[in-house]
Amino acid sequence: EKIKIDSKLKEKKYRDISKEYIVEGFKMAEEALKYDQNILRCYVEEGVSSCETVDKLEKAGVEIYVLPAFVLKKLSDTVTPQGIVLIIKMPEEEKHEPDGNSILLENLQDPGNIGTIIRTAVAAGFTDCYIKGSADCYSPKAVRSSMSGIFCIKMHKINTLDEILFKGVNLFCGDMNGENVYEIENFSNNFIVAVGNEGNGVSEKIKEISNKIVSIPMSDNIESLNVAISGALLMYGLKRKQIGG
Repeated sequence: EKIKIDSKLKEKKYRDISKEYIVEGFKMAEEALKYDQNILRCYVEEGVSSCETVDKLEKAGVEIYVLPAFVLKKLSDTVTPQGIVLIIKMPEEEKHEPDGNSILLENLQDPGNIGTIIRTAVAAGFTDCYIKGSADCYSPKAVRSSMSGIFCIKMHKINTLDEILFKGVNLFCGDMNGENVYEIENFSNNFIVAVGNEGNGVSEKIKEISNKIVSIPMSDNIESLNVAISGALLMYGLKRKQIGG
C-alpha cells in the first residue's frame, strides 16, 4: 500500500496534497542526510541494501524497505533506477524577504531547466528562489537536475509579482533588449534576478516593475541562449557588479 501511494508522488497533484517528493540515487541520499532533510522512508533494491548509505539512513531513524528490482522500478522516474528511492517531506514554506541574493523563475516549463538553475544559484551563493507559474521544482526531473541544490536553497512559490517587491532589494530582469549586464553601474543592495519562459521570456509586468533590464552580449550568429545558461550568466554577471557580493 505504501508503494502504491508513494509511486503517485511522480505526479504534481499528489505532491501538492502530501507535501512529499521523491529523491533517487545514492549520492542524493547522502546529500539529503548531509543537509538534514526530513527523510520519511527509504526503499532500497535487494542486493544493495547492505551498504554504508543504507546503514547511515537506518542510524538516522529512517524506515527502510527492501524491495525486488521490479517493484522498486514502480517508484522510480528513471530508465535505469539506481537502486534507492527516498521519500522526503517538503520544507515548510515561509514567505519572507530573501536572506541574500535570489532568483525568480517565471513561467518556466522544463523541469530540467528549473533544476539546473537551482543548482547554479546555490553554487553562486544565492539563498532564495521564487517560482511563479512554472513547472514544479519538486518534480523528479527538477530534483535530479538540481543535484543537492534543492536541499540548499529556500523555495518560495508565489502567485503575484507583488510578493517579490522588497524594500531595498534590487529587481533585475533578464531580457535581450536590456543593458549589457557587464556594463551596468556597481551597486550594493541584495538583488533578485528574473528569468522567463523558454520561448517568450519574461512578462511585460516584470519589465515594468524592475529596477533595471539587463542582457547578455551575444554575437549576431546566435539568436538566444537556453534559459538555464542565461540565468547562470546573469547571476554571476550581477554578482560581479555587486559591491561586496
